[in-house]
Amino acid sequence: MMMYFFSDRLMVFDGIPGINGKVKRIGTLQTGMNSFLRKMDITFRQDPRTLRPRVNKKDSQLDKKQKSEGNYFVAA
Repeated sequence: MMMYFFSDRLMVFDGIPGINGKVKRIGTLQTGMNSFLRKMDITFRQDPRTLRPRVNKKDSQLDKKQKSEGNYFVAA
């Protein structure tokens, strides 16, 4: 969530630290967060009242819906 508040673009690293690493080019906050959260198997939604990102409960209706759409990070 800290990255959401302080960033407008992200680089997502993949691989085994210190052995084999890969990075994709710098992307938008939406693209980077979707990529990272997909690897973590977590979905975020935006709270309608506070507008802050919130983690969805695992296997909830909204979690399943967002995963089926490939949209792991929803923000305005």
